[in-house]
Amino acid sequence: MQQSNSQKAISALDAKLSKLERYGQGDDVEELRIELRWMKCFLFEGQRTAQGRAIADFWSSVIEQHAVDALNENAYHCYPVDYTVRRFAKLREKLQPFITCLWHRP
Repeated sequence: MQQSNSQKAISALDAKLSKLERYGQGDDVEELRIELRWMKCFLFEGQRTAQGRAIADFWSSVIEQHAVDALNENAYHCYPVDYTVRRFAKLREKLQPFITCLWHRP
């Protein structure tokens, strides 16, 4: 399966995180990695059904934009990593009802 733009953006951000760990932001970076893994799971699991694909496709551009923004913010040190973690956590909260529907279907 080919990677979507949102998955590519998440992977690019994940690759950049190792640089931030060198600057003493290891705990925040690990929290961000957890959020990114969650987003990857959301996108991957959404591909299992037609309904899931529609939901994942709808939200993938939002996820992609968050990842691209985080890449830019962290590249230029505009915001601390915990700011990015909070943004992804808020997005995860919005996506949680859809995940519950996708993963816990009868």
